[in-house]
Amino acid sequence: MPEDSSKDSELVLELGCSSDLGAVASLLGANELPTADVEQHLETFVLAKLHGDLVGVVGVEIYGEVGLLRSLCVGESHRGKGMGRALLVAVRPDASVAVPHHHAPVCRLDLGRLSLLVRSACLSSVRR
Repeated sequence: MPEDSSKDSELVLELGCSSDLGAVASLLGANELPTADVEQHLETFVLAKLHGDLVGVVGVEIYGEVGLLRSLCVGESHRGKGMGRALLVAVRPDASVAVPHHHAPVCRLDLGRLSLLVRSACLSSVRR
């Protein structure tokens, strides 16, 4: 009977650790996103891995109950498959997703609010 390889093709989300720094910096740099201070906040970055390879990342800098969303990125060849959405859902303040952590079975980023800074924005398009 053939082996079930469906587990191998599943997207795995996990929090970053020091051994992920090179891959995260490489993915961000390849997509012209800032890499400054990534090492300082790496343990609150959620990584998307497929077959053990990093295919996406979202960074969150935590300041009390507020999270600053930064560096949401999915590798070009993996875009359009819902990975970016999965990453964003994992860091939302109301997230029910428990993300595995290297030092504990699961970890939630318990945030009261998630904010985003952008380089430029059209305020007239922002509606409540």
